[in-house]
Amino acid sequence: MKICLAREEILIKQLNRGDFLFLDSAFDIEPGISGKALFNLSSELWIFNDHFPGNPLFPGSLTQEAMTQLGGLVCACRPGFERSTYYLARTRSFSQFAQLRPEDCMHIFVSTEIKPRGLVDVRGEVYSQKSELVAKGYFILVSEIEYVGTEKN
Repeated sequence: MKICLAREEILIKQLNRGDFLFLDSAFDIEPGISGKALFNLSSELWIFNDHFPGNPLFPGSLTQEAMTQLGGLVCACRPGFERSTYYLARTRSFSQFAQLRPEDCMHIFVSTEIKPRGLVDVRGEVYSQKSELVAKGYFILVSEIEYVGTEKN
């Protein structure tokens, strides 16, 4: 069964808050497997004041953050794992191909693979509202709760 979440529902499962939550809505979530999300880049977004004046761009590091947030959300949608915290443990690869600007909309897609000891492989892509590939990445997340709960051999 696929899950759809509005921002208010995302806040129940995802611990990022306020200006550091880069997901407005999430949909087609298959818990522990994959999901999609949208994030609208309002011209009022705090980052555009300083990055860069006169040529505002959404930073690639925050594009990566949006993918990792969605990866964590996909994992937190599993029954019994609500409000689990997933941390970025490693960036295996990240490439940015285009820029996001004010009033654009990020279309975020991720697939996840749950590994032993609280590790999660996340592969993601971000597209602009014009369907242009903006970025691609491969990350490893770790869940403190799942890692602590495993036996160390």
